[in-house]
Amino acid sequence: MARLNYNHLYYFWVTARTGTLRGAAERLHLTPQTLSTQIRQLEERLGEPLFLRERRGLRLTPAGEMARRYGDDMFQRASELERLIARGLIGSRRRVTVGIANVVPKLVAHRLLAVSEAQGASLHLVCREEGLERLAADLVAGHIDLVISDRPLGLVAPAEVDSTAVCRSPVALFATDDLSARFRSGLPASLGGAPLLLPSEDTSIRAAIENWFRRMDVRPDVVAEFDDSALMKTFGRDGAGLFPAPIIIADEVRHQFSAEPLLTLDGVEERIFLSLRHGREEDAAIVAIRQAGRRLAATAGATA
Repeated sequence: MARLNYNHLYYFWVTARTGTLRGAAERLHLTPQTLSTQIRQLEERLGEPLFLRERRGLRLTPAGEMARRYGDDMFQRASELERLIARGLIGSRRRVTVGIANVVPKLVAHRLLAVSEAQGASLHLVCREEGLERLAADLVAGHIDLVISDRPLGLVAPAEVDSTAVCRSPVALFATDDLSARFRSGLPASLGGAPLLLPSEDTSIRAAIENWFRRMDVRPDVVAEFDDSALMKTFGRDGAGLFPAPIIIADEVRHQFSAEPLLTLDGVEERIFLSLRHGREEDAAIVAIRQAGRRLAATAGATA
């Protein structure tokens, strides 16, 4: 079987990013006719159409979307290789691409990944934030090396992925000084009607928080919900409402978002998972991240 022509793939990738044959042809210094022929040869090699021609331009087919994603990874890595060579870093750093679920507290992810700093020039981190299903697909396809998430990726791709908990932490409600003064007396009953910021329903912790309020027979006023944990804390810093966060990052929340723990939610726990492709050997970077998780959990009196 003939090998894929990577020049053809590059021409397709530039066209997919540009959106028009004419624009891509100008960028590649080709005629539109030549470029069209090159892309048609790639389609014939793959046995699938990559574009649908429409009045306003080109639209990717499902096969085209997949080819573009592979092109993104290949040519971005090639560009990075050129930068590393230019900076004299080849041989001194290893690239590790980490997928971070957008619901994972960014402060937790940072604490886990800060181990790269201790490894000096031996590690080059690339962090990508996505939803859980996209991260699972990219991990299985080999586009990323590992995933940090709030639930096992094995639930999304059970046959291809190994997920293990690296740490867990009790969860508290945090509040600015003004809100804390309003609701501190008579907890938890005083939280009835209190403005509350919550993570989205896609998070593993959301149901646990709602169950806690039901057990306490308390009905807060949920004023906003967030996919992004950092954005939720930013609203909390501005006094929009109380917000949950794991105790393990209490110091960072205090310093960055001017909020203090108001009340620990008994029985509510944030768990962080590390996922790898099935059968992948753990290298030094992954071992270091696991160790960081254990140390992080120990600060809250809990382990994975």
